[in-house]
Amino acid sequence: MKYAFIHAHSDEWPVTVQCRVLQVTTSGYYAWKAHPGASLPDDEDRLSAMIRATFERHQGAYGVPRITKELRALGHRVNRKRVERLMREMGLSGRQHRRRFKPVTTVVDPEGPVFPDLIQRDFSASEPNQKWVGDITYLHTADGFEYLATVLDLFSRRVVGWALGAEITTELVIRA
Repeated sequence: MKYAFIHAHSDEWPVTVQCRVLQVTTSGYYAWKAHPGASLPDDEDRLSAMIRATFERHQGAYGVPRITKELRALGHRVNRKRVERLMREMGLSGRQHRRRFKPVTTVVDPEGPVFPDLIQRDFSASEPNQKWVGDITYLHTADGFEYLATVLDLFSRRVVGWALGAEITTELVIRA
């Protein structure tokens, strides 16, 4: 802020006098002025416009950390606290994610059989089609949840089969 003040009033008072009064070094002022990322008075307005444009481009989903990261990726020297202050002054805040319903994918039957670990936690294979493993996951869609069953070959790490269904059933796993 002191350097910006000195810059704004450099035609009224000598820089050396202003630096002495404001207790900053002249070399510090000139280094600030020469640096390409120096905050000049019109920088705040330009930065605010870039922040608003980024915020609107992402439909309000980006908050301070993501906007700061995006501006830095574009080559702008910005501080997270500065972006936070400017966003607060403009009344912008990133959208908060709501916790979504997470479906239950495993129902443990205490009376049911316990199956042995056939691969003994060794997820490597020396040749194709020696060991296959499966997994079931859920996918959030516009219509609710869909369940995806996959079968992987541990040698190539490729999907050798998959099936999609609305419910977790034995049939879904067999189709995969």
